[in-house]
Amino acid sequence: MNDNVSYRYMDENTDGNVPIEITEGEYTGLQFRFDGVYFEEKDEELHFNYDYDIINEQEFNESDASGFINESEELNKVLNNILFQVLDEQLSIAGEDGELLKEGDDKKS
Repeated sequence: MNDNVSYRYMDENTDGNVPIEITEGEYTGLQFRFDGVYFEEKDEELHFNYDYDIINEQEFNESDASGFINESEELNKVLNNILFQVLDEQLSIAGEDGELLKEGDDKKS
């Protein structure tokens, strides 16, 4: 089973994390932003959690036949998959020293 979710980074010049729009599937058109990703150790295992904001909730709800965003286990699965894809992408472009570039940094050769 392919867990990849189609999404795009939105062109928005704002403070904070770059907004993302889902471009395929049940949540097509949903725009959101990850607000924080954090890791914690529980029972000797590493767990992660994240916060997010839905940017276009009212607009999305009006276009959705069900009339509301079903913030369910299914939406969480979609967001988890996007987060893993973003993290994988960022790790693949990390510098040789393993440091990720911070917003506003220039990549140096």
